[in-house]
Amino acid sequence: MKRETRESRERLSRLKGTDITLILSMVNALPEMEREILIDYYGWKDNHPKDFKEIGRSFHQTEGKVKDVYIKASFDLLGLSLAMLVETEKQEELDHGE
Repeated sequence: MKRETRESRERLSRLKGTDITLILSMVNALPEMEREILIDYYGWKDNHPKDFKEIGRSFHQTEGKVKDVYIKASFDLLGLSLAMLVETEKQEELDHGE
């Protein structure tokens, strides 16, 4: 496993319950295939992360296709995170009368 991937997975495993709940709520907003690939890749369902080749076998897809979907899902999550951040900032401004 690549060093960056291992470090990323280790950071995710140290998240607190509220952080995980927030991440999973965003993951649940993704299309089914993107959601399932992220869940399998990070091992969120069974605590056993899988690589792109393993995930590809279960989806009857190539390793490259799974990687492409993973990248798209990651960007989609980033977009959802930014949208939530903007909404939170707007709400804070409204709450403080700015």
